[in-house]
Amino acid sequence: MEKAILVTMITCIVIGLMLVLWLLLNPVEPPPTHRASTRVEPAMHERLHPAVLTAVAEQFASRIAADPRLAHYFGHFTSADIIRLRDHHRRLLAQLLGGPTTYTMADLAVVHRRLGVTRDAYWQAVGHFGAVIAGLRIPQDIAAQLLRAIYAMEGHVVTGPTPTVPR
Repeated sequence: MEKAILVTMITCIVIGLMLVLWLLLNPVEPPPTHRASTRVEPAMHERLHPAVLTAVAEQFASRIAADPRLAHYFGHFTSADIIRLRDHHRRLLAQLLGGPTTYTMADLAVVHRRLGVTRDAYWQAVGHFGAVIAGLRIPQDIAAQLLRAIYAMEGHVVTGPTPTVPR
């Protein structure tokens, strides 16, 4: 059992490092500030077609529900529950990109507290999320914004026990 925990933790660390490396290798160029412009850039959520956000939400929900390491969180879900989960993910993604505010971090904490999500499970899910946005070729600045926001949610989503690494 201790070996499985260690392997899971190493896997999560490797996935996190891969995502950080991806962000470092694909830097987001800041907008030029040397000249005044009257052009208003659309919010990030407006730059993505709604179908893209839907695809991200659907693929992410499918991947985490199918992962045997995460499946126990979704074992009691009905088909309707999975559809609602995908809709929640889509609205949350739009919000993370500057869209209408629907959720608060307190809302996320309450929902996830009931599930007892562990740190390992969280980072496993983050790895799936990173794979989805990379596979869909989301623009780099939008992908970076999403990953930063997802990383920042850890304290609101991880509510379960954190295993200790044997020494």
